Amino acid sequence: MTNQIPGGHFLMSRKVFDSAIWGKPPQYYRLLSWLIGKAVFRDGYTFKGHVLKRGELITTHGEIADALSYRLNRAIKKPSLKEIRIMLSWLQSEGMLLVKPVTGATLPNKGRPKDLTRAYIGLLIFVINYDTYQDSKSYKGRHKGRPTTEQGQLEKEGEKECIKTTRDFFSEISVLKDRYPKQETINEAFTAIQSTRKSNRIADTVKLSILKSWEGYPVESVMAGVKTYLEKGYADQGKSEKYLLGIIRNHDRDQGKEADHALRSTGSPLLDAYRRGELRLQP
Repeated sequence: MTNQIPGGHFLMSRKVFDSAIWGKPPQYYRLLSWLIGKAVFRDGYTFKGHVLKRGELITTHGEIADALSYRLNRAIKKPSLKEIRIMLSWLQSEGMLLVKPVTGATLPNKGRPKDLTRAYIGLLIFVINYDTYQDSKSYKGRHKGRPTTEQGQLEKEGEKECIKTTRDFFSEISVLKDRYPKQETINEAFTAIQSTRKSNRIADTVKLSILKSWEGYPVESVMAGVKTYLEKGYADQGKSEKYLLGIIRNHDRDQGKEADHALRSTGSPLLDAYRRGELRLQP
């Protein structure tokens, strides 16, 4: 009987040697490996009231800093908060992660029971394509008479499974794009964002992440932001989807101010009703 290794295991694809992360500083790969290893393997694990799905974890910047610290001679080297944010942002831009802050129950603020604030728990991180890369069937294969191995090339069954996952993934993108009346404009935005990359392409996981980041805003704000982004040629200046999201956010805020101003009372009930279109003034 072989010795049992405590702590379980997770899988890493050899594709990593050809990926963009292999050309980054070592801390990037250490961070990705740590996140994959810490993500929950099954749905249903509960952390501080949050039920996690397969491929998710909740952590903090401090926990990440401790995990990535190392000893150099007699000194302990630990990444700064800024360095961690930069690495997480890059991993998300490459379509490897989705990251968002999570809060818990309300807590008293400054000791005043009536003044409550949401308690910050940490970062909810989802490892994109976790199901595919952590399924041993995706790696199982037989090559030129060699015995079946967990580390061989993809067999046909595994390839079909990956294709099915990809199709489901494209379907989710399609559903999110259907929200917008002018999908050709959305496609133009993706093409413009691609031009901000050295490789002149973006992964479909990135497209999904971008579309999800737009979900929290009205369609009108998103379309107005995309139009501004394209007309001003911001992509030619190297400004990517984060800048576009800022434009969308500004449009949404401006529209909110206009709506608030439109509904603000003039002091005259008749004039207010007229402005709301509820009353026609007789000449």
